[in-house]
Amino acid sequence: MATFVRWGKEDIEPTLLEAGFKLVNIPGVGELVFERRVNHAKNMNIRIYSSISGNSVRGKGKDAARVVLMYNGKSIWKSKRVHRTQNFLVNLIKRCRNAYASVCTEACFQCGEPMILRCQKKDSSKKFWSCANYPECKFTANVK
Repeated sequence: MATFVRWGKEDIEPTLLEAGFKLVNIPGVGELVFERRVNHAKNMNIRIYSSISGNSVRGKGKDAARVVLMYNGKSIWKSKRVHRTQNFLVNLIKRCRNAYASVCTEACFQCGEPMILRCQKKDSSKKFWSCANYPECKFTANVK
């Protein structure tokens, strides 16, 4: 079983700032949120919801972070929770890299918006590209 470690803003902020994230204030959200733009996709950002409220830390089991891919202000992809264990920052950066890699460098052939790597619901090993503008655009493409 994993051992939970206490992490605060001073523990994660330097690493995230170095990785290109900035601290953002989102109205109605009581935890620290970091955000980074996806350079090769318009209107796309990676957000980290940290579960740290100011400099306080939540109790064990509730103290985790989540990486979310945002497109035009809406969530379109979420990682599994990253628990605050000894390897927390390493695992968090891996999830951020996965989010970044899930955005195609080519735009949708129908509407020109970014494409995202998705998994089939019935078989998560089967992946495909889907337009980030879904449900307005339902274009998909096979992964080559």
